[in-house]
Amino acid sequence: MNPEQFYREHDTPTQSTKQRIWRSVDKTLQPRRPLFSVSDTRSFVYGIAASFLLLLSSYGMYHMVERFTAVDRPAELRFDAAYQSAIQEFERVLPAAADSRDSYPEQEVLEARLQQIRLIDAAIKELRSDIARTDLSPITHARLRQLYGLKLRVLLEIIEQGERQS
Repeated sequence: MNPEQFYREHDTPTQSTKQRIWRSVDKTLQPRRPLFSVSDTRSFVYGIAASFLLLLSSYGMYHMVERFTAVDRPAELRFDAAYQSAIQEFERVLPAAADSRDSYPEQEVLEARLQQIRLIDAAIKELRSDIARTDLSPITHARLRQLYGLKLRVLLEIIEQGERQS
């Protein structure tokens, strides 16, 4: 099939005519939108609501699984967690008692107590690293709980001594 049999030279549009045609076609098409425009507002709102619900449900599922696994933990691990949280609470109160060193009459006693806490922390850290590696013996866990209790007693003595002097 030869196009020259059906079309003549004056039947095809010129280059300028082609450009005009395509410009008018571009104008009749939908205008270009910015990159972040929302074409369907209802769908956009539904998507945001669905993502918010997904976020809340995943947060709830995470905490639910965490609670179930916390209940299934052995008693030793629950005791350790309880001791650690109690120690953290006492250590939050400790700076107020230790900062009042000027009003603390027995400065040497305070320094000795703080040195005891540092030594107990080192022993706890060493035992926890042993437990993390291989040791699962009840004797080691009992020793760790003893160290936690000793640290709690020392912290409590510092806090009580600071309160008596205030």
